[in-house]
Amino acid sequence: KMVGVLVIMVYRIFIKDVLLCLFVYSILLCAFSMAIFVMFQKSDFPKELNANRMDFEAFPGASFLQLAWNSLGDGYVDMNLLIQNSQTPSLALVLQLVWVVLSEVLLLNLLIAMMSRTFDDDNRDAHRIWIFPFAHQVLRYEKRL
Repeated sequence: KMVGVLVIMVYRIFIKDVLLCLFVYSILLCAFSMAIFVMFQKSDFPKELNANRMDFEAFPGASFLQLAWNSLGDGYVDMNLLIQNSQTPSLALVLQLVWVVLSEVLLLNLLIAMMSRTFDDDNRDAHRIWIFPFAHQVLRYEKRL
């Protein structure tokens, strides 16, 4: 019985909380990547630095991938180099700091809070959560007989 309740809780956490958090993350990722793309449109970014990396001036997906890898903790692109070669380095630094705080601190804490609330709610209603799917299975098996 307890395993069934935990499986249902994990399913609800994934469907309700994780997907909502991924939706908010994707909106923020698109907004920040477009801001970085626009910031590099008229920058003096050396072309030789783009030889083995993506072109941040011509390809908006490059900033999207850079922010996604950066939020996962991977240093795909040297951020100091990008900040120094942007059109406005102070704005690029502020944009990067806000992205790090939003994506890694606030969104993860929001996800943890949402998951713990769902777990607490489902744990309080464990009997109701378990009895209805179980009763549905019993009724379905009785129909077959």
